[in-house]
Amino acid sequence: AHALVGDGITEDELKEALKVQYQSSPISTVDTWRAPVLFIHGDDDRTVDARNGIAIVEQATVAGPDHPPLRGNVQTGTALGGRKYSRTDYVDSANQPVVEHWIVHGAGHAWSGGSPSGSFTDATGPDASAEMIRFFYSQRRAGTS
Repeated sequence: AHALVGDGITEDELKEALKVQYQSSPISTVDTWRAPVLFIHGDDDRTVDARNGIAIVEQATVAGPDHPPLRGNVQTGTALGGRKYSRTDYVDSANQPVVEHWIVHGAGHAWSGGSPSGSFTDATGPDASAEMIRFFYSQRRAGTS
């Protein structure tokens, strides 16, 4: 049931109740949200240019009035299958990862870490499926800290 002015509630009380309802809703902060991004790309991909990934990461990490700057941390490593990679983690002021950009060196247009019996897979690269699960499970849920 909706409260109406004249049903024992004043117009000011209704306005205040609606204000509190709005402020307690996630929609009130939607312009401050920053969507998490995980991008894994082979630097020898001849189907999708690596510059596309760089552009996506640049857009996702841009600072603005509602988006403080992110700090980038670069790591390099070698996947279990032997392929080398560079990974840049962009974290916020609470050290929460917001964006991860993986460059898989020597990899073409294939699913990194995929089954060697699959099509368009590269078993020598980092396990993209496991990294996606790890990254997205690490994200804070809306309304939590």
